[in-house]
Amino acid sequence: MKLCFPITENKGLDSRVFSHFGVTPKLLVVNTDTQDVEEVAIHTAEEQGGLDKVLSALSIIKPDGLVLTGIGQGALDRLRQQGFTVYRGKETVAETLNTLTQGTLEPWPDTTTCTGLDEATLEELSRATGLDISIDESC
Repeated sequence: MKLCFPITENKGLDSRVFSHFGVTPKLLVVNTDTQDVEEVAIHTAEEQGGLDKVLSALSIIKPDGLVLTGIGQGALDRLRQQGFTVYRGKETVAETLNTLTQGTLEPWPDTTTCTGLDEATLEELSRATGLDISIDESC
């Protein structure tokens, strides 16, 4: 199975699953049979990211599933409309693969709400994109 994980820093299977899917700067593609990984760049720090860039990359990668820890309802709906299977991930790629091995990897629920960004994720996103990003407390 080929799974895609949003990341900001490639640490192989120890990579942290990035919680803001729509602006992820990179995807980590994992072959679950061989544990081989491949990094796919979505945008650089100088470029603006966005869901359309992620969807464009996914149309080329053609994964069997996407593993996420955070996504808004609109993005989730667009992924499903395009036929992507979405799973709820754990903090790291390795932890998520462990749930797959144990048979406990769960599909993303039918509805979700904005997860927002915690301080650690905010710092990670700012570092990865080169942008000064603040948290929208209303989310």
